[in-house]
Order: sequence, then C-alpha cells, then structure tokens
Amino acid sequence: MGRNAMTAMLEMRNVSKSFAGVQALRDVNFSVEAGQIHALVGENGAGKSTLMKVLSGVYPAGSYEGTIVFEGEERRFRDINDSEALGIIIIHQELALIPLMSIAENIFLSHPPSKFGVIDRDEVYRRTRELLAQVGLKESPDTLITDLGVGKQQLVEIAKALSKRVRMLILDEPTASLNEADSAALLERLMKFRERGIGSILISHKLNEVARVADHITVRQHRLPRRADPGRPHHPQHGQSRSGPSLPGAQREDRRAGARGGELVGLSPHSSRPAGDQERQFRRQTR
Repeated sequence: MGRNAMTAMLEMRNVSKSFAGVQALRDVNFSVEAGQIHALVGENGAGKSTLMKVLSGVYPAGSYEGTIVFEGEERRFRDINDSEALGIIIIHQELALIPLMSIAENIFLSHPPSKFGVIDRDEVYRRTRELLAQVGLKESPDTLITDLGVGKQQLVEIAKALSKRVRMLILDEPTASLNEADSAALLERLMKFRERGIGSILISHKLNEVARVADHITVRQHRLPRRADPGRPHHPQHGQSRSGPSLPGAQREDRRAGARGGELVGLSPHSSRPAGDQERQFRRQTR
C-alpha cells in the first residue's frame, strides 16, 4: 500500500486555542503518519509550541477547541501523563534532566522496574545500557548528567522517551544549542526511528537540517489565511496562517489557492529549493 493510502497515526482536527482573548491557534489541521518525520517550522510566536502542548496534554482537553485522533481513536488528555501513557512523548528545548543524578536514575525516575515491590537495580542497569546503545551512547549508566555535554544530554532525553515505549516523539528545537557534530548525531538517530514505525514531529528554525531529514514540512506563518493545493504530493498539512513571510515553496502554493480559513501550508522537502537557498531566502524575508 502506498504512502498516500496510509491512515495517519495522528490527526489534529480544527484545533483552536486562545489565551486571555488572544487567538493563538485557529482551526488548525495537522497529521503525521507512522514512521514519518514531520517538520514544523516558522517564526517565533507563530504557535508551533502551543500546538504541540495541546497534543501532549500540557494544555488539557477543555482548554482548547478541536479534536485529537491518535491511532484511530479520539483522545482527550487531562495532562501529560495521559499522553505519555499512549507513547506521545515531548522533549522540550529546556531539558528535564536532573544534573546530579545518574543517567539510569534520570531515565527511570518516574517508572523504575521493580521486583516484589522493590526497585530492581540490575534490571534498571540492563535496560539503561540497552537504551543508551539505541541512541549511540557508550557512557556508563552511573554517569552523572552534569558530566555530559548538551548533545549527549539530548540523546539521554531520547533514551528516556524510548523507555516509555514512545510511539510519537515531539522534539522542540532539539539542535538549537548543539554544535554541528552533535546535531548530526541526534538527527541520525531520529532517522533510524522510521524503521521502528515511530512518528516524529521536529520543531526547528534550522531549515538546512529540516530539508535533510524531514519527510514532510509544515510552515507556520503570520499572514492572511490561505489553503495549500490539495493535489500536492505527500498530503499537504494545514493549519492557521496570518500575515508575513513564508518559504518560497509555500508562497507558490498560496498563489494557486483561495482564502478559506486560517491554515498551515504543507511542503514536500524533496520538491522545494535546496536547503541552503531556502534558509537564506527565509532569513532575508524575516528580518
């Protein structure tokens, strides 16, 4: 069965969210397939993180309008524990690791393996070593987080997500504080998760990285609302748009479509301009 015939693992339908009367999201539609890396890019304050906080339960059901469907069922998350129980794991830009605790302690702090009601330390260490191998780390489970660089801390966060049987991984600006080598290592691991059917949502401003790894790109823009061409390949994804700049590919799509409500524009990275050209154009337009 081809990609176009596949059923999405995640669908967010007509999601709207306001803060004290200010509309942050309006009628956003967004979907991700199993094993897909879906990048979400755009300006600061455009609502990218807000949308992901709705998805992960940081903003609980009842605080927004719209519907979340995950693995074929409508979901109403009361908090982040509900979304994590289904394998939707968000890794924020500010890492949630405790510096003076070990890697193993950080990974299994909230859900340690136990035997007869007592933490099974042998199992903790065995599983920690397995998880570290999956993200390409050779450190001992006893290593303190404070002794790791930021790049390796990001990989520990991903190992922590894997320990919770992640099905949908959300990364908010994961390479913002990383050097080129650490960024490459993290993105390489992300691409390997495709084979395991793990869906990934990558929020990033680094368009060269996005164009290299993403199967689909959604552009969050501040400009008058437009709808992307529904005939475009790779299932164009939609959401709110207002006024302001966009990537060149998004602009081309927009001219072919009429205004039909606030939406995001979906792009296939393989049919857009080379990454470096995209990034330079984007930066010129957002100054």
